[in-house]
Amino acid sequence: MIGLAGCAASAPEAVAAYQARGDQGYNELSRPLLSEVSVSIALQPDVGWEAGADRVRVRLPLSMVEDGVNRAVWWAEEDDPFPRGPLDVVVPIVLDPGVWSSFTIDLSSFARDNLPEGLDLALQGLEVIVAPRGDARVLVAGVRIEESVCCEELLSAQERLFEEIPGPVTHLIGLELSYESTRHLTAFGNPVFVDYETLTLHQPIVLVDWAHAQGARVAVTHVFGPSADVINPSLDRDATVAATCDELAESQVYGADYLEVGYPVRSLDITAHLEVWDCLMARGFVLPGIGTSDNHFTRKWDTLANPFVTWILTDRAETWPMLDALSAGRAFFGDPVRTNDPYFDLRSPVGDMGAIVGDLPAEPVVVEAEVMGADGVIRWVVDGEVVATGASSLEVVPGPWTVVRAEVWSIEQRPLLFSNALILSTEPHEGRAVGR
Repeated sequence: MIGLAGCAASAPEAVAAYQARGDQGYNELSRPLLSEVSVSIALQPDVGWEAGADRVRVRLPLSMVEDGVNRAVWWAEEDDPFPRGPLDVVVPIVLDPGVWSSFTIDLSSFARDNLPEGLDLALQGLEVIVAPRGDARVLVAGVRIEESVCCEELLSAQERLFEEIPGPVTHLIGLELSYESTRHLTAFGNPVFVDYETLTLHQPIVLVDWAHAQGARVAVTHVFGPSADVINPSLDRDATVAATCDELAESQVYGADYLEVGYPVRSLDITAHLEVWDCLMARGFVLPGIGTSDNHFTRKWDTLANPFVTWILTDRAETWPMLDALSAGRAFFGDPVRTNDPYFDLRSPVGDMGAIVGDLPAEPVVVEAEVMGADGVIRWVVDGEVVATGASSLEVVPGPWTVVRAEVWSIEQRPLLFSNALILSTEPHEGRAVGR
């Protein structure tokens, strides 16, 4: 429960805001509408309040319905001519000077009945906006934001929602573990509910160990920080890539299982994300690359700056077979909007995509790229360098640690599809060891 009391306005407009906060790793106000959210508030305009001239409004901002587009639900008087967003919805209220008026909205039911996105939204704040002509004020109390669904029941509701929403992907549910400012982590597999009272340091390695102890697997997401889907002009590209690789390598990538690579643009462009990945693989870290698992959307993929997803090569669409195939590197990632039922694999006489093949002679190995559903040009990348373009196969002479992967780019230089790596070595190697 929260309270906002005595919101006085002596300026033309005053705002009392209960905003989301991220300390202790927990966003206190963000509530998925799937958790059956209700909101209550009580307002009392003072006796100097002039109806029809002085105004008070309550704004409930919701999550984005598509990239960069939000909507909000408002409580406001029916004749209030205030400006609002094109997607906003107003619920009318009546206020009397000197009288407490209480309002409650079952926000989830309201969204289910009135908003096109239904429950595919989250409440992300509460603002009381007071706009008087003079010194009139409004008292605010009894603010309550309540949920009736949580934990495993909420995850089940998410799974049902994803199954119902048409779109180009099948969702593998992930749980975001960390709201720490630079390192976000997503867990897959077993549900992980972090005890932030115990894990007060919120260090990524602590969270990864916690998730692994509960049987989950973890991806490191958006490695250049939590900035929005734009280029951050303050970043020195090359220095940032080098520093990010060094920091992740020094921390042993926190022991995580996957690295989120598929961002066309987030702080830096996709080539910078790929360079960090290549840098880590060159140092011996075998981390399957994945698409934007830290993407908080389920619809309107064609509007997203970062629509990338991960395709997992398995014939079993169940959580653990999918994660086992992903951990084995049997996956590729890319754009589901600009491809058509794509397929991407690397094959060779000694091993296929995801394999680490050791004890090879230093003699040419022919690697074939099997690509379907993408109209573009293949680029071959060996040890982080583009070595050939256009051909569907490549001769590679193994060295002590040779990392081979392939990319598909459109004629317009849009990133389309990216394979995981095939690692060839003249030295003995067993399994998929992390680090060297």
